[in-house]
Amino acid sequence: SKLSLIIVLISLFLILTISVSAQENQEYHLKLLAVQENAEGYQGSQADLYLELKEGSGRVFLDTYPLTKLDTQISTRFATQIACKHFDLNCEEYDFIYTIKSQSSIIGGPSAGAAIAALTTIAVLDLDYDQNIAITGTINSGGTIGPVGGVKEKLEAASKIGLDKVLISLANSKNKGANETGLDLIEFAAKNLSLEVKEVMDIDEVILYLT
Repeated sequence: SKLSLIIVLISLFLILTISVSAQENQEYHLKLLAVQENAEGYQGSQADLYLELKEGSGRVFLDTYPLTKLDTQISTRFATQIACKHFDLNCEEYDFIYTIKSQSSIIGGPSAGAAIAALTTIAVLDLDYDQNIAITGTINSGGTIGPVGGVKEKLEAASKIGLDKVLISLANSKNKGANETGLDLIEFAAKNLSLEVKEVMDIDEVILYLT
């Protein structure tokens, strides 16, 4: 009957409204791995990436403590756009509020791009995910994960804070031209840090590991 159909439609609307409201009130989080400069060179450090979704029109906001370089803001916007396009997400319904917190000044750059793209996807789709896994890498057009510097130091930082697994770009692996240490990073992490390292090629693989 028409009455039954109306009741069903109202019920579905209420369920959807409650679900969206809960999603908007939830804060999503991933650990970031970074490098900082000191008197002896570079040292790995950690930071925290947070994302809140608000009803909006696709705007991107970034707050950092302490302040980072301008390219971090640019890469945040780019990473969000890549995720939205790659997974055909309904990003135009939300405003994205990102916060990056670290204990000390970290070197700015696009190395958080892959993490930002991943957390964007997780938040919009409201996926269950593992916060004890970190990803370090850039995000490029087509959703590919690019190499970054200081991976050895970042892995050492990941081990100190007790992460289970770190995802790195395939291009950062041994003999791939982007590993400045010449180390087999997977072997180094397993033997010296008791840390599992996985190579990833694109954002699809990142989401697969995180979820």
